[in-house]
Amino acid sequence: MQRRLLNLLTLQSLVLFAAALLWPGWGVPVSGTIGLPSFQTREGLLFDMREVHQSQGPVVWYYPSRRLHFFVAAAAAVLPIGWCVIQIRQSQNTRRRRTSGRCAFCGYDLRATPDRCPECGASPYEVR
Repeated sequence: MQRRLLNLLTLQSLVLFAAALLWPGWGVPVSGTIGLPSFQTREGLLFDMREVHQSQGPVVWYYPSRRLHFFVAAAAAVLPIGWCVIQIRQSQNTRRRRTSGRCAFCGYDLRATPDRCPECGASPYEVR
């Protein structure tokens, strides 16, 4: 159950990561002025602002900043990277335990009982 939940969360993070990278960043118009010449951009931490002078008056457009895309993409990439690290470490631990004569699941020494682990009951050739 926990593995299935982790897989679903990882898939959700990958979708969010792809959306953050491909998001075009549509602007949102707000009437008013910020004192910039027309079509010049003021960059902010999360949003960039561009003032456009029109016949009805100046309009300020707010665009998502490139920094915002990077932070969303980086935050969404944390879970898949962590999942990959966990999978690699588990496979390394299993391989190390099997080559040293220990149970692949609990690490109990199997030199005295090579047929079955007395600690967890697993067969040394069993795959979970």
